[in-house]
Amino acid sequence: MNNTQSPIRPRSLGKLLSNVQEQLAIATKRDNNEVWTIYKRISRKPRGKYSYSLDIQEDRAEEHARQHHAGEIIVYEDPYLSGKNSKRKDLSRLIRDIKAGKVDVLVLHRFSRLYRNLESFLGFIRLLQKYNVRLISVTEDIDTNQWWGRLLIIILGALAEMYVWQASDRTREAKRDRAEKGLQNGRIPIGYCDGLCATCKDPNGVGYCQNVGAPDRQESERGRIAVPHPVDSHLVRLVTHLYSQGWSYREIANHINSHTFRLPNGQEVRFRTKGTSGRKTDRTFNAESIRQIVGNPFYTGMVARYPRAPFNMEDNIEHPERIKAPRPDGNPREPEQLYQGLHEALISKHLWEKNTKLRKAKSHTPGNTSRPRRIYPLTSVGRCWECYEAEGRKSTLRGSTGRGTTRYYRCAYLQDRGSKPVIKRIEGKNSASNLEITLTDNRLQELRASHKTLRSDKLEPQIDNLMSQFSIPQEWHELIMAYYLSDEGMTEFEYEGHNLRQSLARFRKLYLGKHISQAEFDAQALHLTRQIEELKPSANPEAREILPLMKDFASIWKKLTDSEKRGLLDVIFEGLYFDHDAKLRRISAHTPFDYLLGLPEGGIVYA
Repeated sequence: MNNTQSPIRPRSLGKLLSNVQEQLAIATKRDNNEVWTIYKRISRKPRGKYSYSLDIQEDRAEEHARQHHAGEIIVYEDPYLSGKNSKRKDLSRLIRDIKAGKVDVLVLHRFSRLYRNLESFLGFIRLLQKYNVRLISVTEDIDTNQWWGRLLIIILGALAEMYVWQASDRTREAKRDRAEKGLQNGRIPIGYCDGLCATCKDPNGVGYCQNVGAPDRQESERGRIAVPHPVDSHLVRLVTHLYSQGWSYREIANHINSHTFRLPNGQEVRFRTKGTSGRKTDRTFNAESIRQIVGNPFYTGMVARYPRAPFNMEDNIEHPERIKAPRPDGNPREPEQLYQGLHEALISKHLWEKNTKLRKAKSHTPGNTSRPRRIYPLTSVGRCWECYEAEGRKSTLRGSTGRGTTRYYRCAYLQDRGSKPVIKRIEGKNSASNLEITLTDNRLQELRASHKTLRSDKLEPQIDNLMSQFSIPQEWHELIMAYYLSDEGMTEFEYEGHNLRQSLARFRKLYLGKHISQAEFDAQALHLTRQIEELKPSANPEAREILPLMKDFASIWKKLTDSEKRGLLDVIFEGLYFDHDAKLRRISAHTPFDYLLGLPEGGIVYA
């Protein structure tokens, strides 16, 4: 037997204990040199005192790390950010440190704190494996080195992602339900407040509103319904009125910022904004804040829903700055749907619609600060006939001004593409694939050169001649006269007429039930019928003064401004197509104007 002592076998029990203590010291020293990191995230600010918070996540994760002899601990946090993608400041910093070899262990309170996107979560796991970083979840005790642990991670990631989709659906449904009930979503706009005067927390409350500390306003139903702000409601009326008079956003903002105003109660104020969610310290107005007031239908007593981008989970872990935000289907500034609100209106719907038409007219008109802004009547409906004939493209005509005073229209499609070649796809007869050729014929080049500018004095007279043939139907006269008398149009007259018709129906019911005689019914019916007839706008002498004008629409058209013509053409026509010789080739009108103009179905095409 060989008496040589094996190097791995201790000579005595004391030597064995010494070896064990030495190995424990080495392991502890190695753990103490490791860099432990904690990542915490929460989607929204906690409401309750003991709700799930960033502090709870850090406390539990740090406790776990200390129990495992962690030395240096670095904390990364992304408060109030969604976990649907990697667009988070501290998460990006954590990923950079992982790639730099500065992280050995990553501790989470829950896996869902890292991602609520299964694909991104699995990609992050692969990143940790690539750089030999251990991942620990304090709540979910999972070993990612086993197949069962990897399966559990996939299941947990899928559940976390499902939660995000469900939360998005619930939020959209809740907002739609509130709008349908006539309640606003989000922050109450300037001009209104929650009516909780006794405990006022409105940015334009203390030191600004004289109702602060007064009893709560009953019409607000304990803050459920927005009520007119005693001061800012006058601001909204002033802004919308000035804009309807032709003032620009910046002119209105400068006027408000540089003047004090006397309210009907004698109070003098200097109007101010509500700020931006309490973070904006500058309370002065600018063009954007005025634009928001002018374009908001909430002030007409309506609640609007706007186009929203579809929810998506697109992500890029290593380059989150490349994540493209989804775009909504439609203009996010234009209401998608309007609901009758429970709040009181500050302006008429007619005024808001008028300002909306002015905004659209200005937004499509080229301007120059060195000369007055010009309105081009055909910009919204003018179309390029060549583009439509060749490709079915409804290319618009863009207004422009030459070096002098002459106004022009240009095909926006051809102008934007300059001299780029047009690619036309053709199918070869003996080839399985399609061929692409470049059109370089002289006709196309001549078309580009000839269609760059069309003189307005050749285009617009043709439309003047067309509109001179237009006649207003007699059944529209009452409606037009109603708007002439009131901003509310027929609404006011129909409301009073409805009450009279209800009274007439009650008398008819009494007569049929033999509670009154026929003579009594005839007397009441005659009286109520006369009242109904007197309610018609045409019964008003002031309204009858415009009747001759409606019968002679050509004279009205000549008196309209370019802006008014543009708005009217946008309502009547879908498109007016001109060729490169400035000839009107096709007319496409909206219903019922196509019938009033005598156009066949689908418009009319001139030879």
